[in-house]
Amino acid sequence: MVHANSASEVKIIRNRLMKWAESYRVRGDLPRKAVSEYLKLLNSDGSFSDKESTIDVMTGRLLFMAQAFKSNSKWKNKPYLKTGLYSAIQYWLNHDPGNSGWTAGCFNEPGAMDSIGLCLYDAIQKDKIDHPEMIPQLDTLVSGMVNWANASWTAINHDEFFVGANITYRLMGMIGRAALADSPKMFDDITNIVASTFTVGKSHSTGRLADESWHQHNIGGGQNYWLGYGADWLHITRRSFEYLKGTRWALTDKQLNELADCIIDGWQWLIYRNTALYSVGGRHNLVKSPAYSSDFLIGQIDALQNLAGTKKLIRNDELEEIKKRLANPAISFPSFSASKYFYKSDLMIYGKPYFYVAVKMISKRSTGPESGSGNGKLNYHFGEGSTIILRTGNEYKNARVAWNFRAIPGTTVEQNNDTLPLMDWAIKNANSLNIFAGGIADGNFGLCAFELNRACSYSKVTANKGYYFFDDGFAAIGSKIIKHPPFRNYEVWTTIDQPERKTDIFYSINDGFIHIIPLTATVRVDFTNITKGAWFYCNDKGYIILPDKRGVDLKLWAKNRTGDWHNLDARYKQGDTQSVNIFQLSINHHTKPKSGKYAYFVFPNITKKRLKEYFSDSPVKVLENSDSIQAVQFSNSNITEIVFYEANSIVLKSGLKVSVNRPAVILLKKSGNDLEISIADPNEDQKKIIMAVNKKVTGGKNIIYNPQTGISKITFSLPQGIYLGKAVKQNFKIER
Repeated sequence: MVHANSASEVKIIRNRLMKWAESYRVRGDLPRKAVSEYLKLLNSDGSFSDKESTIDVMTGRLLFMAQAFKSNSKWKNKPYLKTGLYSAIQYWLNHDPGNSGWTAGCFNEPGAMDSIGLCLYDAIQKDKIDHPEMIPQLDTLVSGMVNWANASWTAINHDEFFVGANITYRLMGMIGRAALADSPKMFDDITNIVASTFTVGKSHSTGRLADESWHQHNIGGGQNYWLGYGADWLHITRRSFEYLKGTRWALTDKQLNELADCIIDGWQWLIYRNTALYSVGGRHNLVKSPAYSSDFLIGQIDALQNLAGTKKLIRNDELEEIKKRLANPAISFPSFSASKYFYKSDLMIYGKPYFYVAVKMISKRSTGPESGSGNGKLNYHFGEGSTIILRTGNEYKNARVAWNFRAIPGTTVEQNNDTLPLMDWAIKNANSLNIFAGGIADGNFGLCAFELNRACSYSKVTANKGYYFFDDGFAAIGSKIIKHPPFRNYEVWTTIDQPERKTDIFYSINDGFIHIIPLTATVRVDFTNITKGAWFYCNDKGYIILPDKRGVDLKLWAKNRTGDWHNLDARYKQGDTQSVNIFQLSINHHTKPKSGKYAYFVFPNITKKRLKEYFSDSPVKVLENSDSIQAVQFSNSNITEIVFYEANSIVLKSGLKVSVNRPAVILLKKSGNDLEISIADPNEDQKKIIMAVNKKVTGGKNIIYNPQTGISKITFSLPQGIYLGKAVKQNFKIER
């Protein structure tokens, strides 16, 4: 049903679009000529004597001439220019060359045709009144433009090409076409299809996920793409619907609040001190400067608030707090003292007032950042447990050009010299074989873990890798490190960090003397058989390698390296070189690890004095690091973080024995008789997990206590559907 005032609302939208049409970018048909020259080249049948009907003619000279007719003081409303345009456009439509396909034929070219029509719209309507005999001719002209612009809907509209942001990129072409056609029905269709992009989908869906991940290009697994497609979806949707504000087709209050949710619970987590997270930037991962900066996000929040009106945004106070944090990157913000696990992206974010850590893992359900069109050429290993450790935000900005990309911080990689595989469009080489990847974040503490097992034949290393967060930093623990045949004489390293070096390096091995490597020195050191542990200090970051009776071997580099940005991303010309002073610290598992392990702590913002205290008497204890269990306990907070890679049990220092009947990730808080348990299914394939503890517990759900054995069995029902992988929490009392 068409409402009585729908025509007036279409008119409002069309009037708003006029500035858009007048300023629409003129592409092609270069070098540009003057309007007078184009008119001289125009034949009586509407053809041009110098050029056949091509896409360039439409997106170039026809658009240029139409914009001149609409707004250029010299050509505005000139009858002979109008008559020439009528003829030239109709000839072009009659000799339609077709559109260019993906992407211009779906985005830019329909918009150009809309703009031509809108620039002529008022003149066409006037001519219909003044010259009724022209109505058939003009109706044919307008319907031809409207039908041609329909490519914004119909061109390449299958599968990945018509979902998520790939719908949004077409949006202005759709809106302009509807306004040109005077069609309320087309606007109805637009609002319906845009509404579909707000829908929360399942793991391999494109668009919003239940944890406010945004996924796109998901054939190889869900790819978190807030720093790309997700940001584009949000800001283009918001910007496009500014033209529809106040009409029946405006974004609803619910949709406006969902955009706010996406910023608060999604996008903002990937920006710290004007640095966009390097491990989830998709094809833009290796550009020199952040693809989506703090200022850009602040602008989007402002624009959303202006569109919605602050009274409509339920979480407006949180948006204001985000703007303050982003606008003052040099100041610490307690509001960002928080952790979040994106369970649909296998991504942990751990933020504190003075530092930020992101862990990007991979599984059958997810992938790392893609490559494509020569962009992001060295992205292959980012999904393998990379740890982006930021204090200033600039630690890796320049360093990446000089990186060893088989030594991305946090990863365990064979150091061969083969060309890294490309992961074009997250299809080729993106898959992983492991289903185990999970985590928990309670806002203050958190843990995550996965089984490294890439599907690509290039990768020969498998491992169990866990990350355990506490107030001052995190523990990284690895076990079951195996290099698989065919064996070549290349070492396997777990890299602790690889930032730009801005200070001297201080270190102590086996609790011995403190050594200093000056900032200007060039050093490469191999440390062998470290049994009593070691600590390193650089850039106000601290690193502790835990004691190991088997001995730990380390590699350290402190040197200038030169790299070429073109080798990272084809957007830069070959020879765009830069030299960077690099500090790299890696654990050496040698050439044939069969059951390798590692354990180290990272303190992203710490004094040297405090680091030495941690080394001498750490409140963080690794309880177990075996093939089946990893567990870390924090004695100053009564928190234990446990990963069960399989059904098993562990006895904590308090004497509490914890058992599970299947793989699980657990965050356990004990305070007196109070016991809080958070648990998640890292395989995302179960409806319940049964935990047993050797105490009588009460207060929670689904508890069966056996007085003969003194064991309580607790059944945790797990989230299903779109919430698979999400942690659940229960509170209990321990009966004495």
